[in-house]
Amino acid sequence: MPRFLEMEKRHRSLILAMLHQRKRISGDNNSQLAGPRYGLFVSLEEGMNILVQTLQEKLPAESVELNAEIISLGWDPCQKLWTLRHRNGKEMQAEAVCLALPAYASASLLEGVDQSIPELLRMIRYASASTVNLAYRLGDIRQSIDGFGFVVPSIEGREMLACTFSHVKFQGRAPREFALLRVFMGGALQPQVFDYDDAELVQVIKRNLRELLGISASPIFSRIERHPLAMAQYRVGHLDLVGEIENRIRRFPTLRLAGNAFTGVGIPDCIHRGEECADQLMSSLCGNAGDQV
Repeated sequence: MPRFLEMEKRHRSLILAMLHQRKRISGDNNSQLAGPRYGLFVSLEEGMNILVQTLQEKLPAESVELNAEIISLGWDPCQKLWTLRHRNGKEMQAEAVCLALPAYASASLLEGVDQSIPELLRMIRYASASTVNLAYRLGDIRQSIDGFGFVVPSIEGREMLACTFSHVKFQGRAPREFALLRVFMGGALQPQVFDYDDAELVQVIKRNLRELLGISASPIFSRIERHPLAMAQYRVGHLDLVGEIENRIRRFPTLRLAGNAFTGVGIPDCIHRGEECADQLMSSLCGNAGDQV
């Protein structure tokens, strides 16, 4: 977490850094959607799906194929071509391939290419998580919500990981006088929670929010999103493992691996790695000219 390191260096401690930032905040967060206070909390106004939509609009129509599941990947060292096979039986060939997938999904596709790479990729573990968005009237929340949310220590034994005050953290997420809370559940430490049905999840959250924020009213609405095996777990030695995977991949100059399994789980981290992979593939295909493409 490089930002925390920077904050500590500049202000001697994280607590002092947060106090310094808090002094710069003016106004009452309970009454309004002030939006993010600094650049760490930003998002796309129309949602993350705009990334896919924009790419689809900018690229030539014949070069984009959505909702097309690839079930196998083949490599021809003589022709130096990759063959991608769709579940519907269709095949396509490519000079270069970037797999921006969970590590276990890339491992399955690479089974017929190199046995050692899938073995390493499967060493990167994943956890499942659920997010639950709940809307309330601000008047229904007894506790002051003058921050961006809270994290729940595991020692408390609660069946929730954290809660974000989305209406404070991101501008325009809720109308005035309303609050939008997003609760995170499951993860590597509470895998059983992911298997709760929708009614159980909402009941668990309502109980916890009543105890933590004094909310006794029922939410205006709730929306549940489930993310199975979506969170890559960076265990001790992760960078060494990634280094070994990249060493094996070098035997295939026109193959790269992107996604959240390697050098960062955040959206900016994944975009940065994707750009690096694209640059490396262009360089492999075009030599130095790739830097100018």
